[in-house]
Amino acid sequence: MAKEKRTMLVRGSEVRPTAVTGPGFEGVRQTRLIDATHGSVHQEVVITELAPGGVIPGHFHPYEESFFMLEGEALFAVSGESYRITKGGYGFAPIAAPHAWRNTSARAARWIEVRAPQPKNVADAHGTYACPELTPPKDGREVTLEDPRCRYVGFYEPAQMPPYGPIAVHGAINYCIKHIATRLLVQDTLGAVQHVTFLAQLPPAPADDRNVMDLMQADPVNKTHYHQYEEVYHFLQGRGLAYLDEESFEVGPGDTVLAGVGGSRAVINIGDEPLCWLETQAPRPPEQHSMFWEKEWAALTALPVTEDQ
Repeated sequence: MAKEKRTMLVRGSEVRPTAVTGPGFEGVRQTRLIDATHGSVHQEVVITELAPGGVIPGHFHPYEESFFMLEGEALFAVSGESYRITKGGYGFAPIAAPHAWRNTSARAARWIEVRAPQPKNVADAHGTYACPELTPPKDGREVTLEDPRCRYVGFYEPAQMPPYGPIAVHGAINYCIKHIATRLLVQDTLGAVQHVTFLAQLPPAPADDRNVMDLMQADPVNKTHYHQYEEVYHFLQGRGLAYLDEESFEVGPGDTVLAGVGGSRAVINIGDEPLCWLETQAPRPPEQHSMFWEKEWAALTALPVTEDQ
């Protein structure tokens, strides 16, 4: 019986932005990376571009919508506050919370956007409902980690990335991955309850271990894991090898991976610089047993089976 494929790679070179039209939208383009057409059932991931002078009018959703600013800056209004979001800024709009954007700078702003649970077409709306009472902001406060008024938003810079060590994510601490760094972005402490986003980074492989492609193909079960929720990896820097359901792919900046529920996945750095990606998880991982390593469970097949098993 053929094994069901639960993972997918979307090349950055194969997707194109399209204009977003509608009352009040000005200078907005979006590039769809992951949605239901790719096999996702829990989230939608897009790249949003806002031109200088561009506007996204007040609106709200029946889902959480988070963002991570990749380039430029823009003003973001949510829950009665306005913020200036610069490169490295992140945040989200809770379910049914009106929010709006405006770009008052001289260059385009570009951010990755995650929507969870996945938007559903209801009547004529794809999960977006107008809120004309909220006008796009004309100014906003700087986002700092020290300001308690910065609700639903935060700011990341590379110096905040912790040292490499064993992987530690929500609901799991495991030593199968011994050299990785992660920095949580959107999570429950920020107010999100439907999904999680974080940055992950792998160091370059040692000079005597560069033939990782052959190692991955020769012993994939030694490196793969799976979850009871969906993950999306959007690669930002470096060159890596992604193992997805018994297939290997080289990945780099702009590429996006969907790893569905139960899909086998692993990522290895095969370049000379750190491999960094933005990772999303939806639904939010459970408090325990959120990660399963195939190596650990494969080892149990060698155990004798007794009558009470």
